[in-house]
Amino acid sequence: MASRFCKLRPSFWHTKKTIQMDSRSKLLAIYLMTSPSFQMVGIYHIPKVTMQAHTGLSADEIDQCIDFLETIDFMRYDSDQQVVWVVDMATTQVADNPNTKQLKGVRNELARLSEEESPFVEEWIEYHSRFGLSLDNIENCRNWETDDA
Repeated sequence: MASRFCKLRPSFWHTKKTIQMDSRSKLLAIYLMTSPSFQMVGIYHIPKVTMQAHTGLSADEIDQCIDFLETIDFMRYDSDQQVVWVVDMATTQVADNPNTKQLKGVRNELARLSEEESPFVEEWIEYHSRFGLSLDNIENCRNWETDDA
């Protein structure tokens, strides 16, 4: 289930990545950060046809934008599974110093993705080392109890 809200910080417009984007790439980037399907860790299923329908971009424009956004390390896309990873999504959607409840949510989402053999989980864990997660410790997260719940 997607979140009911997401954060899109005003600083988005001043990042090194955004400054490099043309208007179509900015549209797709913002869409991916606010899509009805998005997840706080930034890894979620989204077919290109859905991107087209929601943004009004053509299939060729979607492909061009994806290629460009991948070159600037904004996102990754797995065409076989139709899964996107918005690389810095967790940076904006999860607190800098996550509480136990937020960390449990991240662990649960990564465990679900791992069980589904979704792409990008290992890369996500490596990239976001600040969460202290590994493939080994997310497997037990479903049994992880919290006093904050």
